[in-house]
Amino acid sequence: MTDFHPDLNYTVGANAKCNLLEQLICCRPDTGLPADPADGARPTGEYGCDIPFPVIEQMGDYINNNLKANLDAVVWTGDATIHTIWEDYLNTAERYTRRLGQFFDDYFTDLQLYPISGNHDNTRPNSQRWSPVEPMLEVSVQAWKHFLDEDEQAQYAK
Repeated sequence: MTDFHPDLNYTVGANAKCNLLEQLICCRPDTGLPADPADGARPTGEYGCDIPFPVIEQMGDYINNNLKANLDAVVWTGDATIHTIWEDYLNTAERYTRRLGQFFDDYFTDLQLYPISGNHDNTRPNSQRWSPVEPMLEVSVQAWKHFLDEDEQAQYAK
């Protein structure tokens, strides 16, 4: 599973056709209501918007009910955060990483999870400064602790 990019503030009915040159993503309270209700965000998501979290939960239900018996493991390749992460980088990254970690814990505890950080999950986006200590490493380790043994947690945190 990859590139969830959920939006915990996705708002059904909000403007799904906002000006993407002015706002990075649509379907949020700050995009307002559209003049034409047909341009409102639908419950299942829209182009130009990050995904509503209930869609991710529906996917988890579908996998559990229809596919799980055939799975040995889940590979999660990150991008747990919203595309507007730099507005409040650390708090946003932490909140979204913990929420998706909880999703995997709720839906797939009996499967081996192989989590990998995505390009939006660590190090401040749009920055060329790479610090030796990434604050999100500890957050990720905590969110993934049910899926990584102690040695794996220590290795990842380096």
